[in-house]
Amino acid sequence: MAFVGIFSPAEADATYGCPAAPDSCPDQPGLDPIHNYMDYTDDACNNQLTDGQFKRVRKQLKHYRSLPV
Repeated sequence: MAFVGIFSPAEADATYGCPAAPDSCPDQPGLDPIHNYMDYTDDACNNQLTDGQFKRVRKQLKHYRSLPV
């Protein structure tokens, strides 16, 4: 995965389905990033990007699609 500057919380294993608040790394801050578009959860669960991911998407849309973002 390309470096985007700000990472999501730690996750020990890929998460599938749409689990309720898993925490596979209890010694690390944050719950598993099941709502992040870069996770393996079902599409219905994905609705978030990290700040770094969001900035990268905006930059790509502006560069490749000439969209005013």
